[in-house]
Amino acid sequence: MNIEATEPQNNQPNKLEKSTVSKAPSVLFVGSYPPRLCGLAKFLEALTDTYQGPHNVVAVNEREADMKTRIYPEKVIYHFNQSDRDAYYTIANMINTGAYDVLNLQHEFGLFGGLNGEYILGLLSSVKKPIITTLHT
Repeated sequence: MNIEATEPQNNQPNKLEKSTVSKAPSVLFVGSYPPRLCGLAKFLEALTDTYQGPHNVVAVNEREADMKTRIYPEKVIYHFNQSDRDAYYTIANMINTGAYDVLNLQHEFGLFGGLNGEYILGLLSSVKKPIITTLHT
């Protein structure tokens, strides 16, 4: 008996097998971020410090924040005043045209501008990529 004759002739992986290599998606996180003093800001900071995939952050500033004095780390690529309605469309354009796979929205009542936070609806309805939302209370 020839052992070689019973060996597979092709060393190629089965095309039906799933790859075990995973790639973390590129994420654009939106929420409050330090130096803003709130629990959600600390949560998003911890989340992005431990996320191992490519990512950036868009920080939401409270209405009365002095935008010129806020200093953010490099991963915060944009920050805006929660009452700036046009900024929500700017963010939608960033996610749609950028190399991001998904938008991760950190939501808490009172975080976003407009009546009952309605400005966020403009962003959500304009984004053409998957959206993951974390609801905070």
